[in-house]
Amino acid sequence: MRDHEEFLIILDYLDENSALRVILGVLEKRWEISLNSSDGEISSQLGKQQDEIRGYLCGVNLVDTLRSFEAVFGWFWELVRKDSLDAVEFQPFSYFQTLAVDIERCSGCESTGGKHLQISNTLRTKQLSSLAVSLHAVYQGKVTDWFQTYISMEDITNPVDRCWHNYSNSQTNPCSGKRKDTTNLVVSLPVILILEVEAPLPLISGNSNYQGPPVWDFPATLFPSTQEMADDNGLIFDLVGLVLASMSQSHFVACYISQDDSRIFEYDGKQYGGFPVLNKSAKVNTHLVGTKIRLPVGFH
Repeated sequence: MRDHEEFLIILDYLDENSALRVILGVLEKRWEISLNSSDGEISSQLGKQQDEIRGYLCGVNLVDTLRSFEAVFGWFWELVRKDSLDAVEFQPFSYFQTLAVDIERCSGCESTGGKHLQISNTLRTKQLSSLAVSLHAVYQGKVTDWFQTYISMEDITNPVDRCWHNYSNSQTNPCSGKRKDTTNLVVSLPVILILEVEAPLPLISGNSNYQGPPVWDFPATLFPSTQEMADDNGLIFDLVGLVLASMSQSHFVACYISQDDSRIFEYDGKQYGGFPVLNKSAKVNTHLVGTKIRLPVGFH
């Protein structure tokens, strides 16, 4: 969602008192910062916006204090979850949430007219788990393989003893078919997909002798289906940024690709007056994707 017009569509569907609207509204103001402003003016405005966001988050108990260090976007998922519970419009929240459903299927029998299925529950949010240390060995560190399992229909069908007809119509219309339920079937993926790599406990505790967390192999693109279907329907996730955190330093840095995919910018709030800077020598395959990303010491 790197298109400003698409960003504004989300705001149109949100209630005026929506917490998500407040946060996105503050971010939208960044488009209003004049390109002709001096560096000092822009820095001052960005600082005020940051304080405005943190002040609001503190007021709704999503962060502890105005200056406490929080995991990058760690509070965002809880804000979206709470805000979506009583929402009339679900569309804006689907930009940030994965939605899943359960499907009950039965082979049926003559008395029921053959195969039948039902969806007995409404759409629900499927939690996007972090890339845990324990999962690294399972998928050999390949984010692509982990993602395919996350959205796959395979290995999530569960045999069930009885068809649901035998609960509601057990006397008049019993069913002797074989039932299998598909659980947590992903039917909607978020427009913005944020993957968080779990830090090992020794790294969290600040053990200086620790060699670092397992390295995940991030691809430049993720395809929810085959590449052919992705090309036909636009189902492609492009990697646009990387955020690195140092829990011991209570600090984070980031790098991201420009909107035209031609340049890489780096951000470190402790340097360059809090402005992102162009790294002319940076390349996607050295700073964002693969297994040989150059990580600053103490960051993951």
